[in-house]
Amino acid sequence: MLGLEVIYHNVFRGLEAVREDSISFNEKDFGNIFQRKRRLEQRLCGFQNCLDSNPSDASASFERKLQKEYNDVLRQEELLRYQKSRGNWVKHGDRN
Repeated sequence: MLGLEVIYHNVFRGLEAVREDSISFNEKDFGNIFQRKRRLEQRLCGFQNCLDSNPSDASASFERKLQKEYNDVLRQEELLRYQKSRGNWVKHGDRN
């Protein structure tokens, strides 16, 4: 019986390490999607106001870059919401 406890302990430690690494990866590479979205919205709004008074090709290029980042964050947010709803459906079934 002792061998089974050791195996269980090793599997549990391995799963715990994967969980911690996943959390670290998410925070480092994605951060908080909703905060990123708000920050990008503010930057875009401010930059568009600035662009109205001082248009240039470089400014337009930078605005396109910000728009692309914003669209990427919107896709990530949509995927996150889909994954959460799917998880809720798996957990709660039709009661959700």
